[in-house]
Amino acid sequence: MEPTPVSVTPPAGQGSCQIPSWLIFDVRQKTEMITSAALRIYAQFDGDDDGWSRAGCPGCEHFGDRGWYEIRDLLQEVTCLCRNLVSPEYAKEIKTKIQKQTESPEAAAALMKLAEMQK
Repeated sequence: MEPTPVSVTPPAGQGSCQIPSWLIFDVRQKTEMITSAALRIYAQFDGDDDGWSRAGCPGCEHFGDRGWYEIRDLLQEVTCLCRNLVSPEYAKEIKTKIQKQTESPEAAAALMKLAEMQK
């Protein structure tokens, strides 16, 4: 199915353009809950979303592209936390994100373990 283009009104005198709807990111969308199953799949592919896609997206029932990117982004922050590269205030924010975005203490522990294994 072809995405529906979205009309965008540029500044006066600049013409007009069409942007495919899949390029529009809605920041109001809720984040996906990070599950232990999703983290296992992420680890299995070592964070390589292209490899995951080429393999036919095994585990798509656990999460999709958005979930993949949420794991990647949070993992980056947690890795900085594990390496003591963040301020105490930012560390608190990251810990709050971990609690809000993981489905269970087991998923949070798996995320921390992944972060500790990062190169």
